[in-house]
Amino acid sequence: MVAAMERQRLHMQRDSRRRHLADAVGRCCSADPESVLGPVLGLFTATTGDARQDRLVRTTMLDVLEEAVSPGTVRDILPITYTALLDNDQVVRSCGINVWAACDRVADSLPTELAELALPLLQDSFVIVHKRMLEKVREIRLPAELAPRLLPIVTRWIVTYADKPEAQDTLDSAIWALRVLAQALDDEAKVVQWLRVALLYVGRCMPYDRERLLIAWWPDELRNHPAWASAALATAASPDLIDYYNQRSEPVFQALMDDPGLIADVPFAEIEPLSRVHGTGHPWRALEPVELLQSAGRWADAAMLATSVERSQRAGEEGSPGRRLAGAVARCAELARALADGTTSAYDLMGMAEAASSAVAELESSIPANEQDRRTRSMLDSLLAAAGGPRLLLVPVVSNPAKTANELNSVAGLLLGITAAHASGRQRTWVGRVWKIAALLLRYDAAVRAAEGDALTLLEAAQRQAEVLRAEVISGDWIAPERLLDCLAAVENATSASAAQAAWRQTAALPPPVSLVGTSLLRERFAGRQCPPEPEEPPRAVCVATIQGVPVADVLVVRPRELYRLGMIVRLVSPPPWAKRCIIELITMLGREALALPRYDFVLSDGTTDEFGITLRGEAPLHCMVDQPVMASALDCPIQVRLTGDHHDEVIEVTGFQRLLLRPFDPGRDKLTEHEQTDARLLAMFSALDSPEFDTEDARAFCRIFAACVRAAQVIMFEKTFMRGAKVSEAQFHDELERLLRADPELQGRLSRRDAVAGGFDDLLHDDVIVELKVSHGSPATIERCARYLGQPTQYGVGRGSQLSVLVVFDHGRKVAPPGVVDNCIDWLRPRLHGLDDPGYPSLVGVLIVNTNLPLPSAWSRRRIETQATPGPADPQG
Repeated sequence: MVAAMERQRLHMQRDSRRRHLADAVGRCCSADPESVLGPVLGLFTATTGDARQDRLVRTTMLDVLEEAVSPGTVRDILPITYTALLDNDQVVRSCGINVWAACDRVADSLPTELAELALPLLQDSFVIVHKRMLEKVREIRLPAELAPRLLPIVTRWIVTYADKPEAQDTLDSAIWALRVLAQALDDEAKVVQWLRVALLYVGRCMPYDRERLLIAWWPDELRNHPAWASAALATAASPDLIDYYNQRSEPVFQALMDDPGLIADVPFAEIEPLSRVHGTGHPWRALEPVELLQSAGRWADAAMLATSVERSQRAGEEGSPGRRLAGAVARCAELARALADGTTSAYDLMGMAEAASSAVAELESSIPANEQDRRTRSMLDSLLAAAGGPRLLLVPVVSNPAKTANELNSVAGLLLGITAAHASGRQRTWVGRVWKIAALLLRYDAAVRAAEGDALTLLEAAQRQAEVLRAEVISGDWIAPERLLDCLAAVENATSASAAQAAWRQTAALPPPVSLVGTSLLRERFAGRQCPPEPEEPPRAVCVATIQGVPVADVLVVRPRELYRLGMIVRLVSPPPWAKRCIIELITMLGREALALPRYDFVLSDGTTDEFGITLRGEAPLHCMVDQPVMASALDCPIQVRLTGDHHDEVIEVTGFQRLLLRPFDPGRDKLTEHEQTDARLLAMFSALDSPEFDTEDARAFCRIFAACVRAAQVIMFEKTFMRGAKVSEAQFHDELERLLRADPELQGRLSRRDAVAGGFDDLLHDDVIVELKVSHGSPATIERCARYLGQPTQYGVGRGSQLSVLVVFDHGRKVAPPGVVDNCIDWLRPRLHGLDDPGYPSLVGVLIVNTNLPLPSAWSRRRIETQATPGPADPQG
């Protein structure tokens, strides 16, 4: 055991040193990338033959690159990141995700090809890979188009880890990933649907993770869902989150206090743990849920909870402070319950009010004045008002309404003097204002009794205040105390002293919530903090790329191994004063040896300055060495613009031309023939090659030679040498086709004839694609009849190791009808292979029929041509 622990200690020390070394080298790399980055990349690609050692070196170099990522190095680090993400070793892939996230932090935009890797990485069966990807989904800006494909994968991981307590951190990452992806959807209904899945599993996370998830944004229908309230209550009652000694931070409990309607229908058994978690040692905190329940209108549950806390206090002198506090709160809560219930007699209510006043007075006298801080004073004032207000309003006969009005006004002032924090504070303010209105009605009563002339003015003032308060309550999105609006309506409708008395007596049924939480959940504000200055307009760059002075507005097609000059016009808007240079780079996942993209380094003082900004112009070389599969999508190369100077290096927003879509020349779709209809037919035919079962180089070679044969066929058909009446040999056909193909620049002269292949000699060969030539003098040649020639090109192709070959048939037979367009004479034929019903690697033969032996066009005018019926429009009645 001791030896194992010692080995583990040494292993941890070695990992720590390795990490510190990687951080140091990474910082050096960001400071001087030209000197450090090259050796780092060289070490990453080096191999020793020892898989374990290679893994250690590569992961260490990835740690270096993660630290080295900066706006100036991201172009060179991206290719190695892409390589790491595709590595066979799962640990290397995991470290590559870290570097990907680091690149995304510093770059304004990354190539879309990189984002496509999120799909296989999230589906990776190795825990270290998909766990890391789940963690980084929040940091990596993935395109919104990927969200519908990624959400089901993330959901499966949530279900997988939900029942594994040891993997709660992974569950938390998966839920966050689900939230991020769901919010990227355009359909709000689907956003709610996916977030509902996340909410159902929030309760299985660890307390701190639950807290962060619950206080994040949720749609209103989910924030008001019982599942959110249940998870919030369980989180707020977690002992792990309780801190009695530092500045209080309980955002979940604060959210419940701000919106008590969330617990309106939650069973009391789920709320009670909020109090029980504090035990008998912290009675004040144990009583705080009383305020929450009262603000939610659950007066009976609040009284039950307060009584339970009172009973749980220790006996003797040790528990006397807690008993006095809990007793005062319990008596006031019991009075509030009876007032809200409305079934208790006035006599019993007066007795309960007297008991509450006595309990509060005893509590106040037990706390020295020098120990009554603001929170304690607020609590005492709320209890005094809760007991004193009803006691004044429940008196059967008011002999001196003016005196009662003064006392009620004083009690209302206690409520209005308490800082209005959370929903309970707002409700106390409402009750205080209602009692102020009741005091006006009492003064109105006194004025009527004394026959004073200003009595009506007092009534109108009370009614106007009631009207204003009712408008405020109705316009807000909050819960008003029960009977509040009824009381205000009674005041507004009062027309006599007796009606006014009935109105102010109704206000006794409005108990104010006790103030126990106060402002303790709010963040403290420091008076010395200065307001931040107004943000300045951020710098922006408007870019336009050009080729030979013409703006690039679509996909730029370049030929591999050719040098281009890509122009760049950039206008800088609102450049900061410290900016001295503007560096523009095109970001790609390919290395510089495969795709050398231009880099522009402008000095701002060399630009043209006007009232709108600075305009810079330049050209830089672009060199592509990439050959893509046929029909492949264009390479995405986002434009990154940086401003540097005075020790600043900042990536700024790019507008206008934001990314270069670059595609290497594709023989499957670029420059096929001179006829659009024929091109469309060839593109449809070549789309069959966009499949992993065909070799990329063979597919490209086939597209080149087949399109060249079609172009040659369009020439040969109408050459005088091959018109009607001419007698030509098969060798002449071969010679003429070879001549035209050799002259075709797309083949670059790579054409040979009569090579020894598969035990015979081919007709023509381009790269590894055979072109077999046949001549037909009999019946009209059709695609179906050409099947008899398939064996020869197929076997020749196998001899070259290629699944693809070309069959060109010259139809030199007699023509009794005019020829159709060449589009009718091209298609695929798929020969059946020996012993294979459904081969994984089938052979395909592209067939081209060249119609020759045609008469002059004028000769058809002297001959009767058979016709076919032209199909008419569909019968609308049919």
